[in-house]
Amino acid sequence: MSLRGFVFDNLGLKLVALLLALIVYLNVYTEREARLTLAFPLELTGLADSLAVSGDIPDAVHADLAGSGKHLLRLRFMGPKVQLSLKDAARGRVVRSLGPEDLPLPQQAGIRVERFGGPFQVEFEVEPRIERRLPVTVTVRGHPGRGLAWSGTYTSLPESVTVSGPRSGVMRMQSVDFGAVKVEGRRDTLAAEQEVAPLPRSYRVSPDHVRVRVPLEPAETRQLSALVRVREGAAFRAEPDTVSIELSAPRSFWERGDVRTPVGHVAAADTAPGGLARVSLDPQKDTEIVRVVPESVLVRREPVFPAHAPHKTQGPVR
Repeated sequence: MSLRGFVFDNLGLKLVALLLALIVYLNVYTEREARLTLAFPLELTGLADSLAVSGDIPDAVHADLAGSGKHLLRLRFMGPKVQLSLKDAARGRVVRSLGPEDLPLPQQAGIRVERFGGPFQVEFEVEPRIERRLPVTVTVRGHPGRGLAWSGTYTSLPESVTVSGPRSGVMRMQSVDFGAVKVEGRRDTLAAEQEVAPLPRSYRVSPDHVRVRVPLEPAETRQLSALVRVREGAAFRAEPDTVSIELSAPRSFWERGDVRTPVGHVAAADTAPGGLARVSLDPQKDTEIVRVVPESVLVRREPVFPAHAPHKTQGPVR
């Protein structure tokens, strides 16, 4: 028999035999004793719709388990939850203890808890649930393509959303965060659908998606003069005391007169040999400093003159 015939004759039967052998092997292998650390999600159930919980509630309960590999793998993929019933909970402080007996382990699987990793106790507040209508906020990151700028404004549809949650937390909220959008390198207006940023488990946001539009406009660069100050105060002076800067800003900023000239600062303690210090400028939000001339200035100490003693008039010599 040729090698080709040995491999491909009755190929279907050979594949079935190989599959059966693999199943038998895995069955025998997973019957062996194994150990596994699992995290069981913690779920609060049965709380009345008019109430909500606040506080630092753990996401999961951890435990080291031992048993047959087959049952441990099945438990891992099923992902059962530790359920904490709040059916009879009233307003106020709630303290519940947790232990190995709270883990959702199959009764007949023979799985043992070798170490309960906790938490051993859960504490939280039960408060009235309230609703508020709050504005949408997003964070715009990055720099648009060359010659374009972001004017600092955006629109969202809808402009506000309904937040439901514990009274203390909802009353502290000023807006609802819908994450960040990136305009890095873009050449046109950005339109994106944003999902609400993660909130504690008791909070609900409706709708939880908004449509965000970030308009881009032409950028305009102008040359300005910026005053330079020495951080250490009047005992030092900068030479020159002004620098020329090229400042890029959205065209609408210039048209409205919203651009403020930044002030440059140098530190006498950071001077290089020769007394030169690099000028540091803090540009206005949504503006960009393109160029500074000169980039470094000379820092000099102001001379200190001794105080003059009072002049005494000498009388005639007799």
